[in-house]
Amino acid sequence: MDFFEKVYIVARCCPDSNKNLSNARLVEGNGVSVIPLTDYQGPLQYLNKSRKIFKQIEDIDVKNKTIILRAPGQLSNIFYNKIKNSNTSYSVELVGDPYDVFATKYNIIKLFFRYNFYLKTKEMTKNATAVSYVTERALQKRYSTNGYSINISSVNLPREFIAQNPKTFSNHELKNNINIISIGGMDQMYKGFDILLNAFNLLIKKVPHATLTIIGDGIHKSKLEDLANYLGLGNNVLFTGQVQSGEGIRSYLNKSDLFVLASRTEGLPRVIIEAMAVGLPCIGTRVGGIPELLDEDCLVEPDNIQDLYLKIVKMVSDISIMNQLSKHNIKQALKYEDSVLKEKRIQFFKEALGNERKM
Repeated sequence: MDFFEKVYIVARCCPDSNKNLSNARLVEGNGVSVIPLTDYQGPLQYLNKSRKIFKQIEDIDVKNKTIILRAPGQLSNIFYNKIKNSNTSYSVELVGDPYDVFATKYNIIKLFFRYNFYLKTKEMTKNATAVSYVTERALQKRYSTNGYSINISSVNLPREFIAQNPKTFSNHELKNNINIISIGGMDQMYKGFDILLNAFNLLIKKVPHATLTIIGDGIHKSKLEDLANYLGLGNNVLFTGQVQSGEGIRSYLNKSDLFVLASRTEGLPRVIIEAMAVGLPCIGTRVGGIPELLDEDCLVEPDNIQDLYLKIVKMVSDISIMNQLSKHNIKQALKYEDSVLKEKRIQFFKEALGNERKM
């Protein structure tokens, strides 16, 4: 352990039999223990199990503990309610924006969650001892703090994962084939894979041998597979399911030509930084911290199929753009290399401890 003598992770846990553990990584180890909470998926399951979860959190001893809440999330909200009226200090890692997550004009339930989570997160960050934001500016504008603040990406990027040389693209390759990749969870539809599939459907009419690899898993995976089949993309789209982080993800990125993330909401997506690190040109949406990573020419509006299709076509039609972006993205990724972020994390932990402990 580099900083804390003991770390307790409070998280939902499900029985081993409910998950495919072939790509799982052990969390517990020397100095790290998990405090398991009852697992749930979606609001209905949460309502059925909420009383048990509240009791489990209430029974957790926080005396003489340094508390770091990872927000937004219902568990962090419950934990915050547990400690906010006491003299217990806490810090926050803010990794996303609930105001965008629940954005809708028509669903009254989502509107309720939107403003409930937004107000709770705003209050939580305002009163925290320290806040670590994954963005440089985006989240800070909406969720300010009276305490210490710092921006730290949650990406894990060893120096050896950053390419030494950029990719080199040729007109022949891109006109005849383009290998696109996208990565994200599928428990919600936040990553916009449905938008990407529809944009890709337009692309293969122009580039028939184009391929799309989608990495990730979740309850909506079968729905997305059905959409791909409905669009007649079965031979062009590969759903890999969950892939081991680190080298597993990197091997897929290295075999690709373009990374696309059509997210409806984001904090600062690690997957874009990982794609930039191997020299991939990237396209993303104008949400969250993505505009802090990508230039304007690489951005599209969320939920806009035509906009995304045209951006892909424009990018792959000009090898000078692709080659230039490969060099640029590797350079940008160096800002998120492990040794750089480690110093920031140590500073955040010092502030979370109230500067009581010096390295």
